[in-house]
Amino acid sequence: MNLPKAKRIQLAKLMKLVKEIPTEEGAILFVEGDVTVDAEVFVSDTDGNMIPAPDGTYTAEGKIITVTAGKISEIKDVETDPVDNNENPETMEDDNPDPTDTDNPDELKARIAELETEIAEKDNKIAELEAKIAEYEQNEETPAADSIEDEEKKNKFNKEEKPKGLTQRILDSILN
Repeated sequence: MNLPKAKRIQLAKLMKLVKEIPTEEGAILFVEGDVTVDAEVFVSDTDGNMIPAPDGTYTAEGKIITVTAGKISEIKDVETDPVDNNENPETMEDDNPDPTDTDNPDELKARIAELETEIAEKDNKIAELEAKIAEYEQNEETPAADSIEDEEKKNKFNKEEKPKGLTQRILDSILN
């Protein structure tokens, strides 16, 4: 069965074999099979008939699709090809400007000095923290001092009167 291409596309669309690709330009491209270079591309006319897509560049799904003679002749990513977006890369504005992106060497030197100061401050803080860690580790190795409660118990025991031996009682009776 030899069907004309337009009828074959309509049949494939019904069978979900055709990919419908809406473009930013408002057209809907119909591609039979995978979207690759040399794949045939169609659009629907006002009567709903499938006709080869007009030559041109279409933006869809993050890609720039170039159509020539009803076939995809080139596919590029939108981000990597600003020239095909009719934008001059030299005049494109950067939404996130790099603070070091300047032609003024004095500004660069000032920024470098600022960053060096920040690094020195962070290095000092790191050295302080390392010293505290070393001190802590050293204290872990030495036994801790007796607690206050232990000290009080020792003092109380020393202050309490111990039962006197015979010798001590004799000496106390002679001296008193």
